[in-house]
Amino acid sequence: MRIIIKILLFFLLIQAKQLLGQDRCNCSALSNIELELNAALDSQDECLFHELLNVADLNIPICRQIFYYWKSEYFNKTNKPDSFGLYLNLFRKQLQIQPCDANSLKFNYLNAYFFVKSEKYDSASYYFLKTIDQAKKIDDHHILAKANLGMGLVFDRIMQPLKAIQYYKKGISLSEQLKDDKILLSGLANLQSSFGMCYDETNENKYLDSVKYYCFKTLKLAQTLDSKKEIIRTFVTLAGAYISDKSYKDALLYCEKVIEMADKDKNKSQLHSAYFKKAQCFIEIKEYKKAIEAADLSLIFADNDAKKANAIYRLYEANKLLENFKSALIYHEQLKTLDENVLSKDRLKTVTELEQKYEKSKNEKTIKELNQDSEIKSLRIKVLLFGIILAFFIIFIVFIVFRQKNLKSKQVIMEIEQRLNRSRINPHFFFNALTTLQGLAVKENDGKKIALNLYRFSSLMRKTLESSYNDSVTIEDELNFINQYIELQQLRQKDKFEFQVDISDEIEISNVLIPSMIIQPFLENAIEHGFSSIDYIGKIDLKLNIAPPNLLVTICDNGAGIRDTFHKKNDHISRAIQITKDRIYLINKDKKCNSSFTIKNRMPNGVEVLLVLPLIYKDENISY
Repeated sequence: MRIIIKILLFFLLIQAKQLLGQDRCNCSALSNIELELNAALDSQDECLFHELLNVADLNIPICRQIFYYWKSEYFNKTNKPDSFGLYLNLFRKQLQIQPCDANSLKFNYLNAYFFVKSEKYDSASYYFLKTIDQAKKIDDHHILAKANLGMGLVFDRIMQPLKAIQYYKKGISLSEQLKDDKILLSGLANLQSSFGMCYDETNENKYLDSVKYYCFKTLKLAQTLDSKKEIIRTFVTLAGAYISDKSYKDALLYCEKVIEMADKDKNKSQLHSAYFKKAQCFIEIKEYKKAIEAADLSLIFADNDAKKANAIYRLYEANKLLENFKSALIYHEQLKTLDENVLSKDRLKTVTELEQKYEKSKNEKTIKELNQDSEIKSLRIKVLLFGIILAFFIIFIVFIVFRQKNLKSKQVIMEIEQRLNRSRINPHFFFNALTTLQGLAVKENDGKKIALNLYRFSSLMRKTLESSYNDSVTIEDELNFINQYIELQQLRQKDKFEFQVDISDEIEISNVLIPSMIIQPFLENAIEHGFSSIDYIGKIDLKLNIAPPNLLVTICDNGAGIRDTFHKKNDHISRAIQITKDRIYLINKDKKCNSSFTIKNRMPNGVEVLLVLPLIYKDENISY
């Protein structure tokens, strides 16, 4: 028994919540007459509409809110933008006082139409898409269908008919599911116009066939609903379609139907189109006097300069074909004046668009103000706090990562520098050189020669030690070092190889800097390993050239080559390559440049090394 009571209480609680939720968005006085209000809207019966609205008690906040909604809807339908904007703003303020999802959805939908009428299509599309998303969430298929038709209208206005067709078809599909013929009729009427626009742009018959198909479908539904407005609109579209099809008799028939049905005060635009199309048909079938009569009437119903220009052009054309050249000239002059006026307005529109882009921030602020309510404000504060915390966290992480990366980089540089200091010249060279000098002293007993070679040896050792402290030296100093090294090697190798230096005339060797001892490892590899297994005189060519912003150093030998050398003495070659890689890494890090080196075999034998180094001058101490 207790369980049953608990279930009943739970059920009653849910029902109570639903009723409270409905009351929060519901004004019973206006809800009970919703059908009558919609009927008054459709007939645009102002007296009846406002009489019906008088039943609302404006002392009740939700009734006042829905009252402003109906007022906004009325002025939207009757194309009175100032009053529409005024009541829409009052509607928004009431929503801020008493939020309601269902009414917020209606506000966003009407707000989108307000921007359409203001020709602010970016803002209109924003609110239509917001309405679509919101309607899906609260499962309001009626407004979802109308919002899709609204998006189609936006794309129509910005001359993108294919996009418009996509949204119109979505709205039509939803209205068919809802069995809402009013929304369906609006969608079909707009769809036929979009297909007409596609035909005008492409001249493809498939679009013309679609125009006719949807016109007859619209006409059938409009006649069922007795919608005079859509019947007239469809007749105008059919007349245009048959003109495109060169069926002028049918086109004239539909023009006459429009003229019979249209009201001279309410349907000026449709009457202008009908008479304009009649004039076009009569010109095509060469009944020029009738064309002039139709064009005259078209001009009477023209309500803007563009329509006037179209009507006057037909008058000019018909008079010219009738050989009334005096009248044709008069219309031609009028046409020129109107064209200049239209062009002027187009320029003004372009300037206005640029001004609107320039003041985009101001427009966005207005959009935000229209969209604000207490719930959004609360959400923004939470997002802002979360964003600040997240920003501090990201900054802290970036600082830690950057610091670790910096420390690691410094450690790598220190390790490289230590490795370079340990690897300046192969220790075996010093041992072998001393052994050679010892043998020379025993065999030749030539004091001068021994003293000269000892001087070379000691100078070489001193410069090797100094290179640990000097990252760069002049080319002149580096060549002195290399020459002493080569002379000792030639002494030790008993003139087994030749050495030649070629320096470009552009290079001032006393003013251009080069990384110290960067060439020596490759000379050592050529002498110790490249020439070790050959039975001919070895040769090393050292060339220095400038290719701004780089200094190019080329070392060529005619030894055994890389492959053969690698098989025999892989550790020595690797040592030279690793030393150079380390040096290049430090140079690029320090000078912010793109130094590099390459090693390749020469044909028929030997090795070529190319060092690309930054061009640095001693006097200016800058790279070029």
